[in-house]
Amino acid sequence: MSSVSDHDHIDAVLDRLRGAQPPKAGHARDVAADLDHPGCHLRAVLDAAAIDKAALAARMGHSMPEEQSPAALRRGNLFERIVVEEGHLLAEARKQLHLDISEARYKDLSDVPQGLRGRAALKWRAQRTTDALADMLTDPNAAYNILRHPVTTLRRSGRTCYLEQDALAFVVGGRLYVVEIKSFAVIAGVPNERSHVSQAARQSAVYVLSLQQALMELGFDPDVVSTTTLLITAKGYGLTPTSHTLDVRNELKALSRRLARRTKLSTILDELPDDLTFDINDPDELAEQVAKVDHHYTPGCLSSCSMARACRQRCLSGDRLDRLGQNVRSDLGVFDTVADAVHAARTGAVPRGITGTPAVFAADVTAALHLAHEAYVDAGGVA
Repeated sequence: MSSVSDHDHIDAVLDRLRGAQPPKAGHARDVAADLDHPGCHLRAVLDAAAIDKAALAARMGHSMPEEQSPAALRRGNLFERIVVEEGHLLAEARKQLHLDISEARYKDLSDVPQGLRGRAALKWRAQRTTDALADMLTDPNAAYNILRHPVTTLRRSGRTCYLEQDALAFVVGGRLYVVEIKSFAVIAGVPNERSHVSQAARQSAVYVLSLQQALMELGFDPDVVSTTTLLITAKGYGLTPTSHTLDVRNELKALSRRLARRTKLSTILDELPDDLTFDINDPDELAEQVAKVDHHYTPGCLSSCSMARACRQRCLSGDRLDRLGQNVRSDLGVFDTVADAVHAARTGAVPRGITGTPAVFAADVTAALHLAHEAYVDAGGVA
């Protein structure tokens, strides 16, 4: 099969999986969270098909809380307008990155021609972003120097993923910088939630890598993209901007390694039934269809994936060991279910291929289960 016909086949399969459900644009958050669970075929398929995971989980009866409340979204949009339209972006870039920027020349890439929707609209915006990047690097004095809401691409599982950025990219002195604007509070220089900064760093790394790939395709040196990014946040609980620099080199290396190790999407799709579709409204029938795709649930999914509760229920119904976490899954990988592990802890029954005395083996299994129980209680579970 030629590469063209192969891509057409993949598109046809993904369209069948999504059905009449509207496609959802990708985001750096999705890529960063997806890479925490590289063995989850379900997430890879849903993201590639641009399926709204939150809506899918809701149709299965396992809704997750919204990532951001309507109030948080309004605050975020208002904060971005304040940063950009009141000149704070340039002020923070001059202060933190020591850049000599005399004026801002904005290009908004969020508008699309009438009639373009879904993946076609994202593809059109991605081309406009690529053209704007070429202009910025070829004639930086005359071109726009700040891009708002650009769309870049990233190769993931052998397929192009379109990323709709809420970041801004600008070129100064032949270097391209990424700016991430987040409205979370920073008090006395310390984020209200430290995890927010690490998430912003990982998202920025996704943007950096996608921009590096874009520049390579244009024939530019990918090192033009700076690995020092600018994070603009709110000072205290108000809307006064403050900023910090993030060195995302480590996140960038980890991202590149994980992307290189991911299973190709075509390999995953070839293992699926030819009649599989998620365009079903009956919760039980939909759950049966979803269960035909391998998943990789861990408790950490609850903080990073809208399908987490649905996958957790799937683990519980099958008594899968995955529900106790990745560490337990690694320590007790010789077992398929929690019941098998508990039986071994009680009886000392040593599986074939495992060396050691029954007593020592039972003690090791008991210790692993005990640690899993403690972690569950610490996370808010009922003892």
